[in-house]
Amino acid sequence: MPSTFKLVIRQDRPNGKGECPIYLRITCDRKKKYHNTGVRLIPKYWNDESELVRKNHRTYSKINDDLERLLDKAKQAARELRRDEKETVSAIKDRLIGASTNNFFSLADEYQNGLELNQQYHLSRHVKTSIRKLEDFNGSRNLLYTEINSDYLERFKKHLMTVKGNKGSTIQKNLGNIRTVIELARRRGLIFRDPFENFEPVKLGQTIYKTKLSLEEIQILENIELEKESTLWHARNAFVLSFYLCGMRFGDIATLKWKNVVNGLLEYQMNKTGKSIHIEIPNGAEKILRLYKNKKATNDDYIYPFCSNTNSDNQMKIKQKISSWNALINGQNKGKISGLKLLAKLAEIEKPISMHVARHSFAQHMAEKGISMYKMMLLLGHNSLKTTEQYLDTINVKVANETLRKIF
Repeated sequence: MPSTFKLVIRQDRPNGKGECPIYLRITCDRKKKYHNTGVRLIPKYWNDESELVRKNHRTYSKINDDLERLLDKAKQAARELRRDEKETVSAIKDRLIGASTNNFFSLADEYQNGLELNQQYHLSRHVKTSIRKLEDFNGSRNLLYTEINSDYLERFKKHLMTVKGNKGSTIQKNLGNIRTVIELARRRGLIFRDPFENFEPVKLGQTIYKTKLSLEEIQILENIELEKESTLWHARNAFVLSFYLCGMRFGDIATLKWKNVVNGLLEYQMNKTGKSIHIEIPNGAEKILRLYKNKKATNDDYIYPFCSNTNSDNQMKIKQKISSWNALINGQNKGKISGLKLLAKLAEIEKPISMHVARHSFAQHMAEKGISMYKMMLLLGHNSLKTTEQYLDTINVKVANETLRKIF
């Protein structure tokens, strides 16, 4: 009996956004297998009778075309296998999986998973974000290399600017990650032209002012009375510690252990760059660390509670916790002011504060003290003076004005 096919939505497998996967159900000789189409939808957009996406979905036409092509491939595979008397549900599904090698997202996932296996978690997270944005624009996870041309990339760039509201530097990074996958496809012989060849890159525009706090504002934050062990208390302590520890990134603070603190020295390896840091602990940082020290603490215990009760070997779980806590600390809570945003309000500081502001503030403080660029590079943990130069492009005009007053 010939195979039959039906597109179904699996409402028992929603993601965090409430989107459910669409599967192709393959039936042959009363046996069934399911092939993931790569499409996810909120159930209200799926018409189970027609097996089509409803017209009120933003990209219904594109998704329906993709599903129709997949259905045609499945039927063609069944016909060919039937002719050779090899028609089974497994054989049909294997043919469909083989056909997916021409799909951009298949290679993109392989590349991103490879980064995770190589423990390049920071880059992996950014690549994953870029892939998700392209998937949102494309309307599904079915994208042939032949569909990617300069016009497609131009429309994607516009989508990032208008729909996502991304800045030039963010768009540049997203497109750079997409281009890396395209280059990998070219090396494997899956694509023979560069769609970026006639593509106009995004214009970065003028340097954007970065928020920074003065030393006086940092000290105001230090002296605010907060409920001990509350999220806001941890947020303030992490921010202040970052400032005193040379603009230490939140991911590094979250994974600090007591073994990193030895005889008044801080020794750790930066998660982002892998650079080893060895610095004396200033009094301001020592004061924060004492708040977390207790007699039961061991060298392998985390200083902050952000990654507590998590196996250090499970790097993906660690990264997930850091990401969740980072959002919580920065006050990324829609409809409710919280985290560092609430802290700024309590301190009557009319500036948007995030964890990275502590790093900018430290750089500003160094510039005001007349620290040389080479020493700034060492303290910020940069690998080159060029990186430090680019970083300091965002330092405000206060230092320049003070210099001008000295001249005249």
